[in-house]
Amino acid sequence: MAKVLRRLLNETKDKMTDEEFFTTKVMKQHFERIIEGVCKTFKRYIRIQIINEGSSVACTNGDMITVNLNNDWIKEQPTRIEKYYVIVGIILHECGHILYTDFKLMEKCFDALEHNRLFPIIDYSETLAECFDENMGRRFLKVYQTLDNCVEDGHIEKRVIRHVPGYGECLLKVRKLHLAQAGIQTYETQLQKAEEAGRDIDRIGTIIGLVLIYAKFGVDNAGDVSDDLTKLFYRMTPHIDAAVNTNNAASRKKEVNIIFDMLIDFISDEIERLKEKEKEKPEPKDESPEEKEDEDPSEKGDEPGSEDEDEESSEEGCEPDSEDETDESASPSLSEDGDDSEDEDASSEETESESKMSKEEKAKALEEVLSSLGDICDEMSDKTEHSDTLASPVSEEDDVSEAEGTTPEEGSDFDPKNEEGPEEWDLSYLEDCAAEEEIAIATKKQIVKAMTRNADDTRKGRTDKFPSIQQYVEPDDEAIEMFDKEHEELDRIARRVKKNLDKVIKERQKGDRLNGLYTGKQLDSAHTYRKDKRIFANKILPEDVPDMEVCVLVDCSGSMCCGSRMDQSRKCAYITWKFCQFMDIPCSVYGHTTDAYPEKHVVMTCVAHPDNLDKDDEKRIFMLRPEYDNRDGWAVNFCAEALSKSSATSKMLLIISDGLPAAVGYGDALGKRDCQEVVKRYKKKGISVITAGIDDCARDIKSLYVDGIAPKDAAMFLDYSDMTQLPRAFATIIKKELL
Repeated sequence: MAKVLRRLLNETKDKMTDEEFFTTKVMKQHFERIIEGVCKTFKRYIRIQIINEGSSVACTNGDMITVNLNNDWIKEQPTRIEKYYVIVGIILHECGHILYTDFKLMEKCFDALEHNRLFPIIDYSETLAECFDENMGRRFLKVYQTLDNCVEDGHIEKRVIRHVPGYGECLLKVRKLHLAQAGIQTYETQLQKAEEAGRDIDRIGTIIGLVLIYAKFGVDNAGDVSDDLTKLFYRMTPHIDAAVNTNNAASRKKEVNIIFDMLIDFISDEIERLKEKEKEKPEPKDESPEEKEDEDPSEKGDEPGSEDEDEESSEEGCEPDSEDETDESASPSLSEDGDDSEDEDASSEETESESKMSKEEKAKALEEVLSSLGDICDEMSDKTEHSDTLASPVSEEDDVSEAEGTTPEEGSDFDPKNEEGPEEWDLSYLEDCAAEEEIAIATKKQIVKAMTRNADDTRKGRTDKFPSIQQYVEPDDEAIEMFDKEHEELDRIARRVKKNLDKVIKERQKGDRLNGLYTGKQLDSAHTYRKDKRIFANKILPEDVPDMEVCVLVDCSGSMCCGSRMDQSRKCAYITWKFCQFMDIPCSVYGHTTDAYPEKHVVMTCVAHPDNLDKDDEKRIFMLRPEYDNRDGWAVNFCAEALSKSSATSKMLLIISDGLPAAVGYGDALGKRDCQEVVKRYKKKGISVITAGIDDCARDIKSLYVDGIAPKDAAMFLDYSDMTQLPRAFATIIKKELL
């Protein structure tokens, strides 16, 4: 059997795809154990969901982490172990956000920028103040969010790597993938390529890229170049270091605001510089060839009244070059009419118009620049979604920076050229577990098919042809919680019951020799001296314990909710099943009820089966709960029919019920007659039926299965008010059956 199972495991492992492997329940539990280890100080259960759709990388709401297998970081990995590293790295990143990011403060900062201010408050530059006066805060939002995300990522990833240095290697791998994907070159390389191409470098995009790379990865891409851009960058780096290395969220946001202010000031100056540079370029004129020949190039632009000079002076706000030049619009005091007021009004209106156009042009230019930064922001963005519903935990060290020497040295741990990755971890154990899970799923499907065939066979011998619904349920949170709370005490009871049988069974399997007999098959020469003539002996040959199979049927009707009936029934079913597990006796556990309306289906729920391969049957038993009505005769018939197909030499059916069959057209009289006929029929087939009276229902169940029936056709009745004593009585019956 072991060889067959190993062969099935190997075949399943070979056929299993990476998507199937990472979405198995085994891997889900494995990842959740990693999350629990990282977030253990959070003291709450954080689930994980693995999907394979869309283009997102991951997201978290504080209670669940979702990882998408359909992203490039995972898909481009050549082996399963490499994909595992990336998935673990992404999970650690999300754990960092759950532990250390203050999402409420982040949203408050974004909202403040949309309303043309910064939070926390800083003394921002005149340039940013003018932009806020012009209601331009919303236009900066994408750049601000990207800057804030990079600083936040740099901070939380450093803390996670320090917190879990082993698995932190996986996070380093994800950081290298992200840095490689960003593909932002050094400043020196960009200058060389721009010079070779004969064009100017994009200074705004360059400074943004330098800042974001340094904030997230701690990598200095400025190189050895020294100019106004690198000087600005190195004025920003102390603020970036302060933001990344402080635990206080408000302090981080304040440093981000300072960096953002410096960036906007630089962008505004760069726009003005580019505008001035455009103005310095000669503007082409549309002139006829004759005019071009007659015009003296040396005198071009020197004529005092030239239109070009007037327009240029008006645009640049400059005064004429000499006092002899006469420009009425520029010199209202030279008006011959002496109407100074009219000229002043006209000049004022023209100046306001020019100023308004200048603001509009500036806003348009700024919007174009910000839109051109979209690609850089997209490459450096977090690529994850976060909506944590809880505030980040506050510790006593939140108001201080990291202690000196505890932060990984910049440029070493996060060096993209460092090819050292995580040690080769072995996934073979997890692959075996995942293969077992796949085989267990296939086995469950076979169990359900067998239940369906059994239901069809049951229907053939009955007058009521009710169809049935077969289920093999999965344990929910409530069942798992009940199991964790109660199973230890119930296991102790099952062990004590088992202990009573161990000695007898071992003696029977070992064999023995009986001495001192009056008659026997052998003469015991060692006892020939005895005068009482007890000189004979017999040898007891070793015997195998007879094959046995047990089925437990639990009533899940609505009446079982009264008092502690259902609770006692669950405990009895669990102890019986566990006892059979200890004794290597195949045992199945079923619950039965009917559908809600119109009660035309008998619902048989299998919570434990001897052929099942997963380890959740002990939790499934706690899925038994009161539901609707019950047709006891149909359910007993179903379980007895299943036992009759077993190859075991001894078959036992234990019925736990309150003895009150009730459904549409199925009252006390009909239900009683049905149950008695089923028990009588299957007792003739060698199936022992045992019933148990629970709570205050002993009289009802005895009336249903014992009263008014010949002893040979009646079920065995056990009356125990304490259901924990029932398995002991059941073990005694098994002992008699075995011996």
